[in-house]
Amino acid sequence: MEEQNTNQISIISSAESLQAVTAAEIDQQIATAHKFPRNVKQSLENMKVLALMDEETAADCFYHLERQGTIIEGPSIRLAEIAATCWGNLRFATRVVANDGRMVTVEAVAHDLESNVASCQQQVRSIVTKYGKTYSPDMQVMTINAASSVARRNAIYNVVPKAYINKLVEMCKEYVKGAAKNDLRDRVQKVVKAFAKYGVTAEMICEKMKISNVGEITSDMLVSLVGIGNALKDGAINVQDEFPQVVKTEKPEAQPTTAAERAKAILNKRKGMVQEQAPEVQQTNPVEHEQPQQTEQPQQIDISKMSDEQLDEMMNNVEVNEEEGGEQ
Repeated sequence: MEEQNTNQISIISSAESLQAVTAAEIDQQIATAHKFPRNVKQSLENMKVLALMDEETAADCFYHLERQGTIIEGPSIRLAEIAATCWGNLRFATRVVANDGRMVTVEAVAHDLESNVASCQQQVRSIVTKYGKTYSPDMQVMTINAASSVARRNAIYNVVPKAYINKLVEMCKEYVKGAAKNDLRDRVQKVVKAFAKYGVTAEMICEKMKISNVGEITSDMLVSLVGIGNALKDGAINVQDEFPQVVKTEKPEAQPTTAAERAKAILNKRKGMVQEQAPEVQQTNPVEHEQPQQTEQPQQIDISKMSDEQLDEMMNNVEVNEEEGGEQ
């Protein structure tokens, strides 16, 4: 008797294949997490060592906000990264799930492989100006990065017990406060200089803290200012949220850098000048039937086929002609 071939060929779609591979990876990670469970006491000790390794790191581990007279303090994204690294058996990721040209939605997921606890958080940010104009690509990337940081922070803190995190925040604040007592004046000047990058002056800081000059800033006030600065760096707030006096300025237009870009800019400029200086057409007597004088059309120049030396020579000639025209 002939043996029947029982082998069957099944076609698996790419989506099903990817899903199977992803599920297998997660199962393997969960199995590894159960094989090597975390030591909670050691994890907390590692968090403490990293968060308090120096004053700069401790200062980056908390934020400070004020909303309608209510003070809001909490752990920053820097402390979330430390917690996720030291907690162990934890995977997290962020992605953009929507962008309609006006709003962008970022999603972050954190998954504790050992306890099988997962959290998904979303952040929605506007990508248009107050005039309704869409942000430039660079500004959209910055907005997405800021939203990703906030969503990732919230997802991690929903998985890592907040009781441990709150203790670390208080330790970091006390560390910064204690270090500031030694050379408070120098540290205040550093904070004022850091805020100047956002357009915040010393007078605005004094008005915020309800004092007459920066010399009256105490160590507690310094901790609050450091927390506000962290919130600005993380993208959790805009500078106008805490300092309404700061005027929001638009990003200046990028200047041409290459020879081709400079030549194109000069040609466009001269073309605009010619259009502005074009004489108006005078009305003629309908009895007279004079033929309009034909003007010679300017020669079109294809700068894409020119070398850098030719472009530089052309731009020098243009600049010389402009200078001579200005002197006349």
